Amino acid sequence: MKRKISILLITVMLCMMLIPVAGCGKKTDYSNPHNAIVAADRGIHLEGKTIKVKATTDVTLGYFYNETDLGIGANVAVGVYTDDNILGLDMDYTGIRKGQTVTGTIRYYDDHLKTSRIILIELDE
Repeated sequence: MKRKISILLITVMLCMMLIPVAGCGKKTDYSNPHNAIVAADRGIHLEGKTIKVKATTDVTLGYFYNETDLGIGANVAVGVYTDDNILGLDMDYTGIRKGQTVTGTIRYYDDHLKTSRIILIELDE
């Protein structure tokens, strides 16, 4: 009987320790730029939403993702947002390398040219 209670207590304690770990990852609204653009095409406002992006290149002049997305028929560029200049693009930022996954909040989305989409994100620290 004591053995069963001990096993039960250990099991309950382990479960209690694992519950907080399961909630540690920050959930993003969009798992990639494609999903965000599809949502925008459906009329969803992107500014203020969170996005996860895997860099396709080392950050250059503020941009770190540049791909042709055949699913939406457009070139997609993702860059680092700043409010320090009129463009909203942090051209001096150098902290992202090819293959690195970053998350951030969408601060600007431009689709006025349907064959070219631009997303600028404010990086999470």
